[in-house]
Amino acid sequence: MRDKDRTKALLLEAASRIVKEKGFEALNASAIGREAGRAPTAVNQAFGSFRALMQTYVEGKDHWRLLFEGVGEVSGAAVGSGVSAGAGLDVDAAGLKDLFVRLMQDNLKVFWEDPEMQVLIARQMTVKDKLMRAVSDKRELEARRLLALTDKYFAGTDVSFKSVLAVVLYGCYGLVLHAHNNGSTVSGIDINNDREFEVLNKTIEQILGWAWEAVGEGDGFVVAGSGDEVLNPGAVVPASEIESQFPLYWDMWSRINYSLRGAGASPELVNLAGIPFRKFKVNADVRWSDYHYLIVYNEALVRLVEDGFGERGFGVEAIDVDSLLRLYLVGLGFNSVRFAAYYVEYLQGLVAGLDVADRVRVLREQWEQIARAELMTELRYNRYRPSVDASLLEWIDEKLALLAEGTGA
Repeated sequence: MRDKDRTKALLLEAASRIVKEKGFEALNASAIGREAGRAPTAVNQAFGSFRALMQTYVEGKDHWRLLFEGVGEVSGAAVGSGVSAGAGLDVDAAGLKDLFVRLMQDNLKVFWEDPEMQVLIARQMTVKDKLMRAVSDKRELEARRLLALTDKYFAGTDVSFKSVLAVVLYGCYGLVLHAHNNGSTVSGIDINNDREFEVLNKTIEQILGWAWEAVGEGDGFVVAGSGDEVLNPGAVVPASEIESQFPLYWDMWSRINYSLRGAGASPELVNLAGIPFRKFKVNADVRWSDYHYLIVYNEALVRLVEDGFGERGFGVEAIDVDSLLRLYLVGLGFNSVRFAAYYVEYLQGLVAGLDVADRVRVLREQWEQIARAELMTELRYNRYRPSVDASLLEWIDEKLALLAEGTGA
C-alpha cells in the first residue's frame, strides 16, 4: 500500500475510534491526526481538507450502501446499470413484498449491531448538517429507485407504501437507540431480549404484508417504464408527493448541472438536459408517466457524472462530453422537440462544406452511434411523440438517400 493510501486508512480508522469512544462532536483534524499517530496537518495532506475526510468517512460507514448493493445483487443488472430498477426489472407483487421485508429486517439487524452507525444516524435525525444532508439525499435517491418498482401497484390507491416504510424504518431506529442508549422499553418492547427482537422482525413482515394485502395484487395501475402495458399514465401525481420529492430532485439537478458544465459540456446542451427537471418544477399537474420518467432520467445522469463521463458502451473510442451527453439523452428516450431540433442542427453542421464521400461517411458514423444509444431504456419523455432515435435515424436515412441519388443533402 502506498504511504498516502496507508495514511488515509489510518486516519479513517482513527475517526472511527473517536466516534465510538467519544462521539461525533469530538471529531476534528487535530484529534484525528493524534489518534492516528500522525501530525495535525496529515488530514489536509491526505484528503485535501477535513470535510473531504468526513465525507469519505460518513459515506463509507453508511450501512445503507451495503444494503442497496445487496438488493442490486438480488434484483439483477437493472438496478445497477445506470437506469432505474423500475425501467427494466420484472418483479411481481410477492417478490417486491419479500424484497422490502428483507431490506427492513436487514436494516434492523445491521443498525442494531453497529453502534458507530447509530451515532451517525442519530446525528442525521437531530442535527442540521450539510454533509449529513448530502448523505441522506443520496440514500433517498437510491430508495426512490426501488420504490419506483411499487408504483404500478400502489399509485392511484389510498395506500402510501412509502409512508408505511417510513414508519417501519424510523420505528426501528427509535427502538434501537432507546435500547442501546438507556436500555428502556418502548410500548413494553425490549429488543435487548432476543425473543422480543425476533418478534419485531416478524412484525415488520406483518406490517408490510398488510400494506400489500390492502391493495391486492394487480390493483392500482401501471406506469410507463414498468415493462408492462401502460394503463393510466396520465393520472395526476398527488401534490403532497411532488412537494416532498421535488427539492431532492432539484438539488440533484443542480449538482448534475455543475458537473456537466465543469466537464466542458456546452451551456445550450446542458440547458436542454434540464428540461425534465424544470417541467417537474413548474407543472402543477405532473402525470405519473412524467414522474416515473424523471426518476429514471435523474438516476442515469447521476451515474454518468459519477462515472466521470466514461464511454458507457456507445462503441466510440474517443468522444467529447457533448457527443456523449447527446447520445446519452437519446438512449434515455429524451424525445423533446427542442432536443430533436438541436440534434438535427448539429448533424447539419457536421456535414456542411464536406464533399459527398465525406458526408456519407460522417452520416453513417452518426447513424451507428445513435443506433447503439437506443438500448438504455424504453421510456419516452413525451409519450405522444415518436422516439428520438427513430426520428434521427430516419432523418439520416433520407439524407443518405438523397446523396445516393446525386441530388445532394
